[in-house]
Amino acid sequence: MIPIGLLSHHSKERIRIRIPHKRQDISYFAFLHACFEKMAEVRAVETNPFLGSLLLITSLGAEDIFAYAELHKLFHKLDEPIGNAGRSENLLVQATQAAKRLDQQLKDSTNGMIDLKTVACGAFAGLCIYQIAKGQVLASASSLMMSALTFFPRNNA
Repeated sequence: MIPIGLLSHHSKERIRIRIPHKRQDISYFAFLHACFEKMAEVRAVETNPFLGSLLLITSLGAEDIFAYAELHKLFHKLDEPIGNAGRSENLLVQATQAAKRLDQQLKDSTNGMIDLKTVACGAFAGLCIYQIAKGQVLASASSLMMSALTFFPRNNA
């Protein structure tokens, strides 16, 4: 069975592909290294079998690399990622987008009076008061108050 390759990241000359099903397979990654090293357009090949990672420094695009890999039955490209497979940035991007949507909904429903920063500041201030009431003034309350104060804009005048 041909393993699945996941495009981890791609920049101008760097392409990192994760092949999670072949982690720890030293001979497979040695074979990959030898195959891609033969390509004239590939300047450098780095493999890490323990992470299941292939890094190519090349003038080719990711699609060309995947076409070569499929032609030689090295790995298949997964077009639709399954869950968070190979995409650690997805969770951060999704959380950021959700926070922006929530911020906009708060602004819309309160005619601009309340935004997400205001809610977060109030939450930290409330937790600070709760910690003071419990008698934990120095450790928890002070750090929560500092967190609340970071939401206020600074005047750099």
